[in-house]
Amino acid sequence: MRFKIKKLMFVFLFVVFFVGMIIPNVLAAEYIYPQDYGATGDGTKNNPWANDCIDKAIAAASEGDTIYLKAGYYQLSGECVIKEDNLTVMGAGMGKTIVLTDDAHGFLFFGRDYITIADMTIDGTAQEYTYKLYGIYPANCDYTTIRNVEIKNCNSCGINNFQTNYGLYENLSLHDNGEHGIHPASNHQDLNMYNTYRYINAYNNTKCGFDDRGSYTQGYSHHNLVENIHCWGNGLYGIIFEHQDNSILSSSSSHDNARYDIYIKDLDDFTFKDCTYKTIYEYDVNYK
Repeated sequence: MRFKIKKLMFVFLFVVFFVGMIIPNVLAAEYIYPQDYGATGDGTKNNPWANDCIDKAIAAASEGDTIYLKAGYYQLSGECVIKEDNLTVMGAGMGKTIVLTDDAHGFLFFGRDYITIADMTIDGTAQEYTYKLYGIYPANCDYTTIRNVEIKNCNSCGINNFQTNYGLYENLSLHDNGEHGIHPASNHQDLNMYNTYRYINAYNNTKCGFDDRGSYTQGYSHHNLVENIHCWGNGLYGIIFEHQDNSILSSSSSHDNARYDIYIKDLDDFTFKDCTYKTIYEYDVNYK
């Protein structure tokens, strides 16, 4: 009997300790609304919320917070820079929350981990500068999540994720961008690895739908998973996969692209299965 009481006391104290550790952190996380940070406009297409309200909301956020962009139009002034780890910028859904870029990158974060951007449309029509401008530009980041996002009309790439690891990119519509729909890349070995790309439609981009060149200069990128992506009507290639080992391309389709639907080169231990396409370029590929 005493043993049972001691056991129950131990379990009770453990639960109290666990709840005491977790709940304060959960309660500390906040929703931040740009409308509370000097927003001008009324959120309509002709009068979007502006005055750097998203930037100010992000600057006011702490780790774990969510910046919530309710349905409507938002106008950026310059690039929107995320400088904290573990932040979420979330809208009300594709086509409901519409973020209009300036003649600059849309969302930019360097060396920031656990950043999530979700549930919105980003329109880069205003990006007219001659250099490369992106809708979302994460660089040297781990555990990036980009989910349920449409990106269109950008000067260069919809998403240019440079040297990111352990990222999740899913349920994306990337179209009518000046270069690629999405362009993962790295200049170093052991970067651009363990990323997952799935449920992506990339179409009518000037160059490629999905362009993952792995590591350009040193060694390989590795262990990236690409599944259920669909690319069509792009000006060069639908899907490019280069300079990687132990990566997977599966359950995807590519068609009606100007050059090759699929371009695969310099791949080791590559898994390629259940994909449909009309044309393919293949060089120095060792299958698993």
